[in-house]
Amino acid sequence: MGARTERVVSQSLVNYYLPKGTREPREFFLVKNRGFRQVLFCSRLEEIRRSSADVVIFDAKNWTDPPNQPVVHTDKGWLTPESEERVKAEISQLEAILSDQTVLVVYVRGTVAYLNEPRFAEKFVLPANNQVTLLGHVVNGVYVAYGDRRATQSHPPD
Repeated sequence: MGARTERVVSQSLVNYYLPKGTREPREFFLVKNRGFRQVLFCSRLEEIRRSSADVVIFDAKNWTDPPNQPVVHTDKGWLTPESEERVKAEISQLEAILSDQTVLVVYVRGTVAYLNEPRFAEKFVLPANNQVTLLGHVVNGVYVAYGDRRATQSHPPD
């Protein structure tokens, strides 16, 4: 990667959102150590609302409810109906507060059927199911956010 493209990473803001999270998971530190300008750990939607992040990671993989029980469960690779509803509700709340230029990366083991709806074809949303795809999608996401900002500045929407 050239110095110019790496500069995009070093100037980008990332929010790592783990609902009600009390401590940062390992994946947070993998992202933090990648070289972004700033990576903030957020446990409440209000923290996301006040941010101008290029990429927001929604960590459904490490999401727990007391007493430290996983919120998301799968059945044959797909989220169970209850898990699907909880993840869908969080994604909907995030969509309501994120700008159209923010890339949302949903980190979850298993497939989220909601993300296959046609309405997401025009959104910057990516699922990631392991640490490697998470990091790769966040880096790709900052390039998309950067490119979209430049395109919008050159050709403002009607």
